[in-house]
Amino acid sequence: MKRQPGLEWLAALPAHAVLDTSARMDGALRRIVSERTAGRECGFPKAKKKFVDEAGIYCVGQASEVHEREVTLPKLGTVKMRGGTIPNGRLLAARVSRDGGQWVLSAQFESARPAPMEPTDTMVAIDLGVATLMTAFDGSGFDEVMAPKHLRKAQKRLRRLQRSLSRRKKESARRRAQARRVGVMHRKVRDRRKDLLHQISHRLTAKADVLKVESLNVRGMVRNQHLALLVADAGMSRLVTPCEYKADWRGREVIKLDPWFASSQLCCMCGVCGTRRCASSRSARWPATAATSWDVTGMQP
Repeated sequence: MKRQPGLEWLAALPAHAVLDTSARMDGALRRIVSERTAGRECGFPKAKKKFVDEAGIYCVGQASEVHEREVTLPKLGTVKMRGGTIPNGRLLAARVSRDGGQWVLSAQFESARPAPMEPTDTMVAIDLGVATLMTAFDGSGFDEVMAPKHLRKAQKRLRRLQRSLSRRKKESARRRAQARRVGVMHRKVRDRRKDLLHQISHRLTAKADVLKVESLNVRGMVRNQHLALLVADAGMSRLVTPCEYKADWRGREVIKLDPWFASSQLCCMCGVCGTRRCASSRSARWPATAATSWDVTGMQP
């Protein structure tokens, strides 16, 4: 194929990157056939746009090497890199993609399973919320983490950048440069949220043997136009995911409660159900306790 007229540019790409693109295209076409055979609507896959979708390339492990401060990629050679600790193990595959104003390497390693941590005989109940991101109770005290609201804090800056983007001429160099600035701002917000969630999940799985987490219908909560921004900014569902795989690494257990269990309306002292919940009020009064937060009184490990 590389020797055909008009396709000489394929020689500048790694062979496995071309094969990966062909394999993904083949998978998309096969899914179209299976979906239409089953009687479901499915459109033809759309090609990536040159100046809209971020660029990326797939690299196999045999042709790539990852070190502490540099990475060796096919057709590119050695490239400087900065980041976290490189895991010990065999490199299976890697993907280089552009995220905002920087290039990101996502690598997959095959390594030994980490040894489980020593048991602590502690059970922690976790209540998730919008104003208070997490309220944890271990039987002796409460630990509350307020929602940082990274996206809301960055909205003023984002509005200014997006207004400037809308005034740029389409398919121009200045529009692409401005789009990267908007992407950089979104990446910073996403990284701040991700960093906080990893810190919380690390602390929880290191402390408790059993984690009880309420199951929330986040997809349904986002449909509420008054709570959509706060729910998406909090990242409640993204907190459960790192807790699950870190608990599996460390020999812990994560138990998801029934979504219909009224944990935030039952008193943690007497078990009496409080009055009907109001979104504007975060406190109530039960017979056995004083006025307490809904999130605090719902902690029943």
